[in-house]
Amino acid sequence: MEKQGKTIKGSVLNVGSANDEYNYKRFFPHATIFHNLDKRNRPNVDIVADVEWMPQATNSEDCIVACFMLYDVSNPQVALNEFRRVLKPNGVLLATFQTPFTKTETLSLLEKLRIEEFEEYFEDGQLICVFIRAMKLGD
Repeated sequence: MEKQGKTIKGSVLNVGSANDEYNYKRFFPHATIFHNLDKRNRPNVDIVADVEWMPQATNSEDCIVACFMLYDVSNPQVALNEFRRVLKPNGVLLATFQTPFTKTETLSLLEKLRIEEFEEYFEDGQLICVFIRAMKLGD
């Protein structure tokens, strides 16, 4: 996250942020705008909305951060489609999640979610982070 965050300029939307207890903003020193979106109204949340129906305009965000939240979404494909809608062309989705699945099972899941190209980082066989270019998200 820290490595990728340094390359992001412009607007960053942290979705499923809860109260942003990890202070992800610190990873984005070149961000001009940083918003926290969560479905619950909590401290540090400035946009209360569901990730499957976000109020952001189409092509409005340079980066979406989705840390450890996709497992909590009723329909991950709808959320990913919404991320694609909101991201600017060549925008970046930084998605992190842990999974009990093997690398093969996780890559199969990403394929089922119709994510065509991504960079994945595994640690001890467990998926830690996925970086997805918006234009590569499946239709």
